[in-house]
Amino acid sequence: MRLLDTVLRTGENARLVSDRRHPQGGPTLTEHRLRKVVRMRTRLADEVYEQLFASIISGHTGPGDRLIQEKIAEEIDVSRTPVREALLRLEREGIIRPAGKRGFEVCELTEKEVRDAYQAREAIEGMAARLLAGEDRPEALQHIAEAIGRASEQRHESIEAAYRANEAVHRAIVEASGNTLLVELFDVVWGRQMAVRLYAELFNEVDLVSGFAHDHTSLLEALRGGDPDRAFEAVTEHIRDGLELQLLAMSERSGRMARSERSGRLARSEAVGSERSARSGAVGSEPAAEHEGVRHDQH
Repeated sequence: MRLLDTVLRTGENARLVSDRRHPQGGPTLTEHRLRKVVRMRTRLADEVYEQLFASIISGHTGPGDRLIQEKIAEEIDVSRTPVREALLRLEREGIIRPAGKRGFEVCELTEKEVRDAYQAREAIEGMAARLLAGEDRPEALQHIAEAIGRASEQRHESIEAAYRANEAVHRAIVEASGNTLLVELFDVVWGRQMAVRLYAELFNEVDLVSGFAHDHTSLLEALRGGDPDRAFEAVTEHIRDGLELQLLAMSERSGRMARSERSGRLARSEAVGSERSARSGAVGSEPAAEHEGVRHDQH
């Protein structure tokens, strides 16, 4: 039987119409497979996601903060459906978790999660460096040098811009190894939004931009040396230095949060004490006024 498939696209919908009918004369086979495509809702959900994620990596919305679907929808003037989709996406990526009815809260990154991420990077990028240094591939080294040059020339005006520049250099090293599976694994680790949050937290605490070109140029020199072991050590040491900075940044942030929380408790306690003193003084003054009034009447 001749099969004629025609794709009809109209506005927001896309339908596939086939002249192949069900053996029993029922609906077309494709009717069981296709659903209405709603592009506007998906695009709106992406926009809501980007806003929420930007708020989280900037620190405006921090660990423990509540995200309520209805409040977000009202604040940014959209329906609850795209907000719900955005929140569920953030939950799948491990950035938020359910908290209470219809609400979520931002997850706190644990030290184990941080160590796991950096250890995965050591395995992937260290092996890529070893493979590359063991081969005579000047064009691959030039590819890395160009990536460093482009990244160093960029103005890192945002956390995400700095993150992407750093990612491009490290990805160039893994690409230059010629191992496609290592590149895929690299994308898995760096593609997780947790990696962006790690970099965001570090970016807020440490001046990463000033030493950007120097640090990566040192890696390139190690790769050019032709010694696989030295190249492996240089890359893994670079990653471990990043881990130490990350843990330090997390510690400093926790210290600030603890101090802020103590200050808040103290301020609240002082406010309550002042209020009690004011009430106590007001109550104590009333009998004196009444007594004075009585004495005045007696005269």
